[in-house]
Amino acid sequence: MIMAQIDFKSLTDTILGTLKNSLGDKWQAIGSLATTSAKTLAHNLVEIEKMMVNKKITPEQAKLLFNMQKNALTTVLLSEEGLGLLAAEAAINDVLDAIKGIANKALGFALI
Repeated sequence: MIMAQIDFKSLTDTILGTLKNSLGDKWQAIGSLATTSAKTLAHNLVEIEKMMVNKKITPEQAKLLFNMQKNALTTVLLSEEGLGLLAAEAAINDVLDAIKGIANKALGFALI
């Protein structure tokens, strides 16, 4: 049986570090909400991996679940007044770049 490879704490730390770096001085205002959303994103990636390992979902379903979480994080970032769409999208793209290798390797297909 295939064992889970995604480490929740490590993934969360990667996401948070990337967001802090990408958002710069906006982090202070949105950090609390963004931290919660980052943890949710990491948790859901771990759950997606477990479901894939146990053949409970298809790659297409995994992509749908992941996209819902990505959209939720984007919404949180956009809730910060003064953080425009371009900055939010740049932060999300930075996060996706940072976690792509981890997630895609663990899942065995291109989720991100």
